[in-house]
Amino acid sequence: MLPAPTTLARPNRLLLSIAAAARVCSSRMQKRFLPLLGDKSRHPKTQTARPLTSPLHAPLPPKESLPYEVRRTAKAGWLPVYREFKNGGTNVSTIIRRIEGDAEALARHLSAFVPPDRIRIHRVTGHIILRGDYLHAVRDFLSRSF
Repeated sequence: MLPAPTTLARPNRLLLSIAAAARVCSSRMQKRFLPLLGDKSRHPKTQTARPLTSPLHAPLPPKESLPYEVRRTAKAGWLPVYREFKNGGTNVSTIIRRIEGDAEALARHLSAFVPPDRIRIHRVTGHIILRGDYLHAVRDFLSRSF
């Protein structure tokens, strides 16, 4: 902290200008940011939390009634959902492997939270390729059933 200018024998102009600049800066910051913090009386009362309505959390039919199955890996039991980076890491895609049964039905279920134009089914390998990073969303979705 800078000493007060009155305690110096000869007040230094630099010290006075620094202290004045600090006062002006702090008052400008208060004028600018204190209204953003606001007064609680100006804001409406907080609302209670709404239930999750995301399609990701929508209930799925039982595993036995689904027309597809996504088998977990044999050793570790992980879901076979992977990220693939191309073009120097700028092109990210999510791949779902080990699908048995109707891959189109799985794609329809995924279209609840992935735009349909980003879903592609590779017919030869049976993989579903999603353009974009949907790794965690797909794993959460599939972990509820498989």
